[in-house]
Amino acid sequence: MSSTPSSATRRPAPTTSTTNPSTLDAFAASKSVPLPYSIAAVSSYSGTYEPSNILTDKPHDLSSRWSGASVAAVASSSATTSAGGVAGAAAAAAAGSSRSANVPAATVGGGAGGAGNGKQYIILKLSQLAVAKSILFGKFHKAHPCNLRDFKVYGGPSPDPNSGLWMRLLRAGLRNDAQPEEFALKWCDADGMPVPIRYIKVVPLAAHSPNYNFSVWHIALKGVCDKALVSRASLEYDEHRESSTMRLMLKHLRSRGHHAAFEALLKSSKLDAPPLDAHQREPTPSLTSSSSGLDHQRPTQRPFEHPIVTQLFQSIMKGDWDAAERCLDISAGQESASSANLNLFARHVSKHAHSAHWQRINATDADGDIPSPRGGHQLIVDSARGTAYLFGGWDGANDLCDLWIYYMAESRWRRISADTREQGGPGPRSCHKMALSSRSGLLYVLGRYVDYSGGPTSSSSTTAGPTTAGAASSSSSSSAGNANIPHRLRAGRYDTRRDAPATSSTSGTVPGSSPDPNGSNSASPNPTHPPAAAAPPSSSPRPTSLQPSATTSNTSPRNTSPYPTYQSDFYRFSTRSERWDLLSRDTAADCGPKLIFDHQMLVDDESQMLYVFGGRVAHWDPAHFELSGLWKWDCIQRTWHFVFDDETRLGDKILSRAGHSMLLDTVKRQLWVLAGQRGETYLADMHVYDLTTKAVREISHDYSQGGKGPEGGFTQRATIDSGKREIYLFSGLVRRSRCSDERVKSAFWQYRMEEDEWRVVWRGQGSAIAGGGSQGGASSGGDVEMDLSEIDDDEDPDGDSTATPGLLSATRKKAKATAAAAAALAASEPRPRYASEMVYDPRTETFLLFGGNPADPSAMPARLDDLWSLKLIRPGVCEALRRAKFTLRQQRFKEMTALGARAAGGDGLAAMEALMYLQTQVAEVVDHDKAHESRTFRKLVAGLLQHNEGGTDANMASLGDDGDATVTRSSSTSDPLNSPISSDGLPSMDTDTGDMDDEMLSISQTLPPRAQHAARRHPDLSRLRPLEAGQRAPALYAQRLELFRELLRFYPPEAIEPSDDVGLAVSAALVRGANRR
Repeated sequence: MSSTPSSATRRPAPTTSTTNPSTLDAFAASKSVPLPYSIAAVSSYSGTYEPSNILTDKPHDLSSRWSGASVAAVASSSATTSAGGVAGAAAAAAAGSSRSANVPAATVGGGAGGAGNGKQYIILKLSQLAVAKSILFGKFHKAHPCNLRDFKVYGGPSPDPNSGLWMRLLRAGLRNDAQPEEFALKWCDADGMPVPIRYIKVVPLAAHSPNYNFSVWHIALKGVCDKALVSRASLEYDEHRESSTMRLMLKHLRSRGHHAAFEALLKSSKLDAPPLDAHQREPTPSLTSSSSGLDHQRPTQRPFEHPIVTQLFQSIMKGDWDAAERCLDISAGQESASSANLNLFARHVSKHAHSAHWQRINATDADGDIPSPRGGHQLIVDSARGTAYLFGGWDGANDLCDLWIYYMAESRWRRISADTREQGGPGPRSCHKMALSSRSGLLYVLGRYVDYSGGPTSSSSTTAGPTTAGAASSSSSSSAGNANIPHRLRAGRYDTRRDAPATSSTSGTVPGSSPDPNGSNSASPNPTHPPAAAAPPSSSPRPTSLQPSATTSNTSPRNTSPYPTYQSDFYRFSTRSERWDLLSRDTAADCGPKLIFDHQMLVDDESQMLYVFGGRVAHWDPAHFELSGLWKWDCIQRTWHFVFDDETRLGDKILSRAGHSMLLDTVKRQLWVLAGQRGETYLADMHVYDLTTKAVREISHDYSQGGKGPEGGFTQRATIDSGKREIYLFSGLVRRSRCSDERVKSAFWQYRMEEDEWRVVWRGQGSAIAGGGSQGGASSGGDVEMDLSEIDDDEDPDGDSTATPGLLSATRKKAKATAAAAAALAASEPRPRYASEMVYDPRTETFLLFGGNPADPSAMPARLDDLWSLKLIRPGVCEALRRAKFTLRQQRFKEMTALGARAAGGDGLAAMEALMYLQTQVAEVVDHDKAHESRTFRKLVAGLLQHNEGGTDANMASLGDDGDATVTRSSSTSDPLNSPISSDGLPSMDTDTGDMDDEMLSISQTLPPRAQHAARRHPDLSRLRPLEAGQRAPALYAQRLELFRELLRFYPPEAIEPSDDVGLAVSAALVRGANRR
């Protein structure tokens, strides 16, 4: 087994839980045990590949599997039967009752929801009610084209595949290798309630090879089956389902204006909350039974909503806008000292996406020089000293060996060495790795890229001493095929036979998808891509600690190579004395890793251990493909220790890879490994290696599924803030589809470790303008120029005298505008790139980005030399409160406008009052730096001007002062409340509002003080007349309800009405009923 599932042992977030904490804790702490099961039903099976075969694990038996009917068979009409289906039916008849005892006869070769409608499934029946936490899939002893590339797992109380009671527990895919894989199942619902189940349905979606039927070799289930605990969870879940039903009904009644029925049901169901005063004495953002004064309630019930939310609803429906704003102030903890801790907006703020603030740094050294353009370099931060070190890289023609230091506080560079070989340091290199021990101030350098076409360059020798400053060039051609192309691109190198990696048409796996056979341990169909985990001919399982001996010496066939030996030199640089030390001329000879590149390396200061994981092993034969495992180097004893690799049989391990990220969580002392590449496969998984227990835990099998996280791609750079429990990832280029040549913009992602949630913070826009930026410069900060000299307003560039001058002029203006936009964008954010380097300084919470390869292939082989800083602006509670008030005041302004129109003759004074309110109250909560808010504000002005040209609104006129109403439809569009609505929910605006600000100021200056005018009463809709059958609440009620629900997004889920709708549930039930007839 390669890893253990994460969610099976991770407790669900308690913020949304409504169950008794002791029950949830008991399930989270309970050890998972094997869950026996039998076969309840199956859609179909082919030949002798019966479903009962999955009950036992026989990896060396080719027939020990369940295979469904082929795609063609299940999709064909009932008159056409596939050969597999016929064989299965014949086998079923021959087997007699023994087969039908395990598989219902109706499901053999078809059945409801099976082959008849093209969906394949197998339903497993647990021996007793249980909470399933994980599922393990066994495999054949080598890669097989029938392995599941994509599948779903459901759980439910009924074996009926069309019951609609199935809850999705998992969607994932298997790697096409021989390693069994275990996945964590979702064992809690959306409210955090443990869900006991009796049946599990596995739905295969695709095999690794499209021309093969899928196969499932073995399934094993684990979970909690303690009868007392499961019985208690089942009882609480039934109560939770009942209370959830009541809450849905309450929401429906209130949304339709049935207030009497709403209050009666609220009281009888005991879902009403204590008075607000009780909460203000002991304010808390949570509504669990222990913190909200609801100890008298059953453990699975919570109030319909927080009392302050109820008061907000009543204030909005009454039209008491000042009271509604006070509710918002209390919710944000801004009203008084007694409500300071009642910050219901806190979770919204914590989950709100941060904004990215990029700044170009134009730093130089004392001579005005900066590091030359490069990719595949290393940049590392010494946070304690406020410095960053830059070493090596590839400039498009040569490897580099210069060393620079950047002083962050002073914003200046200093070149320590133009050629580190002159100081006894390493030679030119790229795709190497550096690691810093902040405790000792020592910087370690290991690995380098080797060009397969010409062997290792002479400049990469470990011999120290003065040499020429220039690096030896690498050949851009290779006679050994294209096996090295992906790695050259990740290194920041460019092959003239290929465009940028995004334009590659190789048949690799879709980024983020499950690996294919080319990345497995088995022989690859592509002779230029041997198995990703294949060991060299002389390798053998290694012990956990290696000591120098004759048996471990290098006897690889590489020694017979016509090229120089591939020695893995290992250097150390003292940042305090600025001196180099050669630690090893060849780490492989010292019982350490071979020469590798595209690996990861870091230092654990607490244990003074240096960890090296992954990377491709350099070899003189380009057809030789080998990935390195996990090694550690004792910085004190200066000895290497082997931990694991793909060939390790005992203990947990992480599959080897290259081009990945590895981070150290200093709080929990764990290594985090993200993404990377195995052969042709781009990974989007995430694993944790515990430095204390040596255990491996899979956090995510594929975090890119459903667009929830970044996609696998080239040269992703990740950093970590252990204190904030956050991981940050800067993505380079990715391919969205198997054959797409789309170049995707760079993006910055944030991962919250405790919530297991990805969030995109910034997406680069550079490739959207002017083809992605400048077309040839090495630096990204310059102006983007477009050659417009060939376009003339008076003649056609092709010589056609009939060309339209106006069209040419418009084209010229558009081109100039595009160039200006691109230039402005280039100055505000970095261009899309890959093979760059991003680092993080936790002391100042600043990210630094330097260099890399431009996304535009026409800029090759140029590299970038720009330095950028990135700050994440974290929104506060005050910002959330401002946005909430802006939303509220928009509705108040619209109603003020409508009330003025309802007055006899169209009260002009009322219109001026509305305009004054817009200029003073609404304007003070608008952030004009945000384009959408500024546009919304200007459209409010436009709506007022359009409204004053029309008549009164029939809907408003039909409302009495007591709030009683009859349903009156109006065709009037003069009122902002009933004007044509644009995509942003505001009245449509067809006229230019460029001078509206000046007009608004001139009008408001003539208004008398607001205190001289009596406030106009807004309709009170909190007490509507009982509605008759088929009658709906007035239109204004619906508008205020929409406002209320828009404000609910600032509150936590447990403090508000349910997000689901009972009407949709009824519609789904009606559809299911109709389908059964």
